[in-house]
Amino acid sequence: MKTGWRSRGGERVDPSYWTGIFCLVFVWFSHKRQEPLKSVPTSSRRGQSKQKERKMARIILLLLLGLVAICAVHGVFMDRLASKKLCADDECVYTISLASAQEDYNAPDCRFINVKKGQQIYVYSKLVKENEAGEFWAGSVYGDHQDEMGIVGYFPSNLVKEQHVYQEATKEVPTTDIDFFCE
Repeated sequence: MKTGWRSRGGERVDPSYWTGIFCLVFVWFSHKRQEPLKSVPTSSRRGQSKQKERKMARIILLLLLGLVAICAVHGVFMDRLASKKLCADDECVYTISLASAQEDYNAPDCRFINVKKGQQIYVYSKLVKENEAGEFWAGSVYGDHQDEMGIVGYFPSNLVKEQHVYQEATKEVPTTDIDFFCE
């Protein structure tokens, strides 16, 4: 199940983004539909003035809601790198192995992580290679501080050498959109 719509760039976008856009467009159209006040008796003008104030208050509220919804979007659903992954368990929460980077790697987009030669990487899943695609693993770089874990992302499997295998990656699990979500 896909949880977003595609943008012009091809990535799926969070639905709250479109909710914000809808609110802004609605405010714009409702503002355009306002009719100018006609010459009417003073008592009627006061009533129309209060109606106009209420309508403006609603428009401002919708405008603020639209802006909040747009600003609340924190990420993008990117294209999938594979449809299946190998994990140590059904939920892919256990560490498969500890690997060492054999060379530097600069991430091409937000799905991937930057790696420097010699860094330790905890491997959580291994994407199942499809067609001509490269083989990628998901993991996090062990930080400069002894107990600091980094951001989880993908990296080429030929970039690292496994040093210690904690559990074998024997469970084949389908990938989901959240596996390729970028903040």
